[in-house]
Amino acid sequence: MLKNYLKIAWRNLFKHKGYTFINIIGLAVGIAVCTLIFKYVHYELSYDTFHQKANRTYRLTMDLNKSHIAVTPSLLLPTMTKYPEVETGVRLYPASNYSSFAVRYKNKVFEEKRFAYADSTFFDVFSFKLLKGNPETALVRPNTVVITKAMAKKYFGDRDPMGKTLTINNDRKFEVTGVMANMPDNSHFRMDFIASLITRSSWSQLTDTQMQGAQFYTYLVLDNPRARMKVDHKINHFLSSRLPDRLTASVGLQPLTDIHLYSDLKAEIQPQSDITYVWAASAIALLILIIACINYMNLATARSARRSQEVGIRKVLGSDRKRLIAQFYGESALITCLAIVCSILLIELFNPWFNQLIGEQLDVSFTSPVIWGLLLGMGLIITLLAGSYPALMLSSFRPAAVLEGARSQKRNDVLRKGLVIFQFAVSILLIIGTLVIYRQVQYMQHKKLGYHKKNVLVLTSHDQVENHFDTFKSLLRQNSGVKQATMVSETPTNILGAYSINVEGTSISKKSKGKMVSGLRIHNDFTETLDIDMVAGRSLTKTDDRQVNRKSGKKRYSFLVNQAMARYLEVSPKKLIGRRTKVSGRVGRIVGVVKDFHFAPLDKKISPLVMFPSNGFNKLLIRFNTDNMQQALQNTHKTWQKLFPNYPFDYEFLNQEYDALYKQETRAGQVFSRFAFFAIFVACLGLLGLSAYTVEQRTKEIGIRKVLGASSSQLVVLLSKDFTKLVLISILIAIPVGWWMMSNWLRDFAYHIDIKVWQFAIAGGAALVVAWLTVGWVSIRAALANPVNSLRSE
Repeated sequence: MLKNYLKIAWRNLFKHKGYTFINIIGLAVGIAVCTLIFKYVHYELSYDTFHQKANRTYRLTMDLNKSHIAVTPSLLLPTMTKYPEVETGVRLYPASNYSSFAVRYKNKVFEEKRFAYADSTFFDVFSFKLLKGNPETALVRPNTVVITKAMAKKYFGDRDPMGKTLTINNDRKFEVTGVMANMPDNSHFRMDFIASLITRSSWSQLTDTQMQGAQFYTYLVLDNPRARMKVDHKINHFLSSRLPDRLTASVGLQPLTDIHLYSDLKAEIQPQSDITYVWAASAIALLILIIACINYMNLATARSARRSQEVGIRKVLGSDRKRLIAQFYGESALITCLAIVCSILLIELFNPWFNQLIGEQLDVSFTSPVIWGLLLGMGLIITLLAGSYPALMLSSFRPAAVLEGARSQKRNDVLRKGLVIFQFAVSILLIIGTLVIYRQVQYMQHKKLGYHKKNVLVLTSHDQVENHFDTFKSLLRQNSGVKQATMVSETPTNILGAYSINVEGTSISKKSKGKMVSGLRIHNDFTETLDIDMVAGRSLTKTDDRQVNRKSGKKRYSFLVNQAMARYLEVSPKKLIGRRTKVSGRVGRIVGVVKDFHFAPLDKKISPLVMFPSNGFNKLLIRFNTDNMQQALQNTHKTWQKLFPNYPFDYEFLNQEYDALYKQETRAGQVFSRFAFFAIFVACLGLLGLSAYTVEQRTKEIGIRKVLGASSSQLVVLLSKDFTKLVLISILIAIPVGWWMMSNWLRDFAYHIDIKVWQFAIAGGAALVVAWLTVGWVSIRAALANPVNSLRSE
């Protein structure tokens, strides 16, 4: 019996090769897209799950004066490890967040950006595999470092790195006490160097007795996940008793596995993703697969008239309904199996392109039982879903009614039209999403930020560079291509530094709790280098960094603030000039108010900012005013090597750094656009099949109309009219849904575009044109055919 079913199914497929091809290709594309996106979704959800204690590991976060941050003071960990509910913990200080490090071994020197300090318990909390060394003692002593396998190869080749010495920033030596496997890509932080945190014991921020220096990422391992609320209560009680009066703060415990997709905090250790994009990708894949299944169902309903006669004859000859159901499901299973085989070829073909699209290296291994389970699962669902109509509906027809020609096509037409409307509505939604995301990304990349970011070179600063900056700057200015240069603690694209501020005679005077605001340490010529306008007062000069209070002998600071600070203080910019101000212990006066500029991603409003001269600069900014950038870079490189031969000339441009802030949104737009194409392609395959069937059914009508004088253009319009109506209904459905979805997405940005009517017009017009081209191709062929061939039987 099974052999007979397969033989009949195979004959049916070959008898209608065009419909078979459309079904197989549509399903194959849907299965391939679903498989690739499943791999991506599985990867995104797997972040940090490889740690053995992941289910009871938490990161401490802080709400500091209504600012949500991922860093905490160093005091919290030694306090919390005394609680019986806390098994262990670790503090992580990624120095690379603020600067990069020049690492030297003999004559090899490189600029490294993945450098962090950690407590000796690092390998007790995280399950990074240590290939060489003792995880319990590797980070116990000062000036010790654990490096990854890639760094061991980079600096030491095939030699054993254990016990060797690396020189950091040309002055501090670190002994290699361990080699660990390269950190997995699905870790929310990836470092190549983990140095002992005790090395920083001389730095004021690392303290076990004072509540200061919120610069550390603190992780806890609880003995039981249910103890989370209890630990949370204890630490917040402790925190409230130790905070200065000017601050209000609370601590939260964030699950380790939630950081990558569910964190929206300032000062993240590395850029993270968003669960919204994961769900969006999953929904797109599912919709494309549904569209492919709809193609199968549509063609089944279109061909139901012919198949119903087959059903009637089979029933007369004694076939019962169960056998007919098995027959039709068998045909569906055969098509699905062929589609799965084709999808495997498509996956192999699309995988490199897909990896480039998402920016990851994910391989779909067909030796994995998970992948085969997914393919077989999709195959079973498609077989049941796509084959449901012919199996359940056609098998229920009464043979007498069918053979007499009494059949109801109205219900079939309504179902078929509804499915076509759904297909094109989804396609139009994806086009709308693509247009809105693309325009928002373009808006963010080209918005006037209040500072000049084009042709601004960013270099890493070091102590030696800072000490000889004036000499370096004067030599640079001899290069006609250099306009200005300055030093900063952070680049202005995303300022993470925060300081408490008190301004006399305002709502945050020294008698109040004060306010935590964003802050930036700057050298003179900062505003001139980035072309930031002054609203009141003056910019900083060389003398501002050398002023001393005659009575106390302490340094006297000069501060710049932005307009947002003036608005917050409810004081006009001019009246702020000369106000006595205290910034995290630094006393001085406000000398200037700058025009607001964006120093954070555009999903955040411009907030109060204070800037002041100080030491500890991490970045150099050099602005060029020449079109010959290659020559300017060469001259700058020569000057750098002349003064700082022990430091690599590793640079990037400020506009590149800014564009990297919106990498996630750019990729989302690319994903939407590529998969919108797939959705339209699959939908048009179905439309091609339906239009071909319609033409086939109306062949004689077309012949008669041509004999009676109808032109080819009139016939094309006639055959395209019904499908045009369906696409127009799809547009009417998709527009309000698309507007609602994209309006909600844009609300996440403090600065965003307005959705325009023309975006919907383009989306709908594109779908309509594609539908016309698809139907028109079949219609034109039918209209140009010789009517004698279609009327010969008459």
